[in-house]
Amino acid sequence: MPKGFQASLALVLVLVLVSGCGYTLGHRLKPGFASGRGIFIPMFDNDTEETGVEKIFTDALVQEVASRSELKLVSPGEGGLELRGILVSVSYVPTAMTQPGFLGLQGYRRLATEYGVEVAISLTLVDPDSGRIVWSGSFRNNQRMDAPPLRTQSYEAPSSVGLQTLSALQAHYAVMARNIMRDVYDEMLELFD
Repeated sequence: MPKGFQASLALVLVLVLVSGCGYTLGHRLKPGFASGRGIFIPMFDNDTEETGVEKIFTDALVQEVASRSELKLVSPGEGGLELRGILVSVSYVPTAMTQPGFLGLQGYRRLATEYGVEVAISLTLVDPDSGRIVWSGSFRNNQRMDAPPLRTQSYEAPSSVGLQTLSALQAHYAVMARNIMRDVYDEMLELFD
């Protein structure tokens, strides 16, 4: 056999083997979510001291569900199931600090250069007619965020207390909300081969 033919035959065999070895992963909604009644998502309850953050997480869930064709979103009073959320906790702690005496501060003072942020939510799918809980789940997300010590050490700058006003943290809430809601959506599905 000519060498060109052998190479072509080997290539064809490799392609056939590679394409035949794979499998596809399918999914369908879990029975509770597959209800033809649709789902209404009310504003989350907020059990934290972070005012207004419940809107960010509610909007992220609505966007995640709306971007999929499997679930039908309905308005209140249309007889749909309710996917109720509770923002359980939002916490942030310094995870990295400057050296003592950073930029002329007193020797005992250190500033955060990084924060660890954690958000926890709880969701419950409820039949509002009977009050029966169809599904429930708890989700959390952790992220690290940089803290700008050059801003927070300047007591003359009005924005120097950025982390105290939560502006830097709130910028991360939207990313964390999207990450959590992807996990929520995955939990609504049954996977099969």
